[in-house]
Amino acid sequence: MESLSLSEVSSGHTAEALNRLIFFIGSSSVFSPVTLRTVETEIDHTQTLHVPDFQVLNLVMSAARSVAYGPELFMVVCDLHNAKDLLDRTKHADPLLAGCKLVIGFEDTDAAQSFFEMYTQDIFARHICFLPMNLNVCAFLGLLTVIGSGAHYIPPEITAKVAHKPVKAPENVSHNATEPAHSLALSTPEQTAAIQAALTPRESEVLSLAAKGRPNKVIARDLKISEHTVKLHMHRVISKLGVSNRTEAAARFHHSYDE
Repeated sequence: MESLSLSEVSSGHTAEALNRLIFFIGSSSVFSPVTLRTVETEIDHTQTLHVPDFQVLNLVMSAARSVAYGPELFMVVCDLHNAKDLLDRTKHADPLLAGCKLVIGFEDTDAAQSFFEMYTQDIFARHICFLPMNLNVCAFLGLLTVIGSGAHYIPPEITAKVAHKPVKAPENVSHNATEPAHSLALSTPEQTAAIQAALTPRESEVLSLAAKGRPNKVIARDLKISEHTVKLHMHRVISKLGVSNRTEAAARFHHSYDE
């Protein structure tokens, strides 16, 4: 499948054949032609385009939508250089991005982590995903597909510092005292707010029941969903909270929510 040119999208000539249009916004060193071709080849009914910034995206989509049957924007993946622009546009309810999957693609984990720490609340509130661009092909395509299906994905290594901020021990506690087995027992108000903002209502329901010791089968019955769906929700909860397993997620729930 050949990539669309800007002129083809702008004219609307191929619009009837499009189901999903993904724009990659930013440096070609992050979003290479090989990456775009791989996405088109391996994910059915998907077309990709690369533009340097949101200004060019606006021009292209405005021209496309002036033509009958213009293509609909399915997903935007921008690099860290354009990430602040993405946040600003969502903050002002840019109609171009309405209903569109929003993703920040990154290669530098430290830079992505710093950006996440700075704008945690906005990122969770607007369901912006983070996608590592240096994964192997299968993992990259799998995550892109999961995000395209509606999941809110942020790698654990990006959320780690927010979920596990160090807490200074009180001065009247002996330095020889045994330290907590896990920092989950020490949630600050900021951490609690971040955790509550991170989870969708359904994920909170699943975590609440898991924290009460309910097995997946019982959770699935109570929420009238499949066990497979419960497992998916728990996987996302564990990822968002930056913990290692279900037990640690339950512990964080008990120390972060008023029940």
